[in-house]
Amino acid sequence: MDYCLCSSVVEQRFHKAWAAGSIPATGTNIDMDKKFYPLVLKNLIAFTEGSVGSESFRNLYFETPDGEKNILRGGELSCAFFVSSVLKIFSLIGGIHTTVSGAQKDLIESGWEEIKKPRPGVIILWTPQIKENGESHRHLGFYVGDNQAVHNDGDKRKVPVVDLWNYRPVEKIYWNKKLE
Repeated sequence: MDYCLCSSVVEQRFHKAWAAGSIPATGTNIDMDKKFYPLVLKNLIAFTEGSVGSESFRNLYFETPDGEKNILRGGELSCAFFVSSVLKIFSLIGGIHTTVSGAQKDLIESGWEEIKKPRPGVIILWTPQIKENGESHRHLGFYVGDNQAVHNDGDKRKVPVVDLWNYRPVEKIYWNKKLE
């Protein structure tokens, strides 16, 4: 399911300009004929690091036949929601996802390519881990540099945290050329 983050015409124009690689200049004492170009990678890393500890990615409610349900289980299943929400803000993915498989498919469709070594801005897909209840759990996060990754810790705090990028075996690493 794709959630539109644009609630107004102004926001839609901003996202369209962002996706095209330029944002019209605004504000006072600025030449309105000039364009500013976003530093997408720098903004992505700053936003990702700034999300550490945030509870914003813990809950996503749906009405079901059994009543209201938090499909992220209070942050236990929110890594794909966290990663795809951040990427959507920067127009680096088509939609917001609640599953790793949905996010991974969208990454590939949005031009993300598999690479061998991490560099700041890549998406890390860690190998599946079997939970106590027997569920196989795939996991996504961001590599932010200096051997560090930011990911949603669904086991303990249930918020984005910083860990070593290889705190568990890595299955794939994805890079998007829009970050160059």
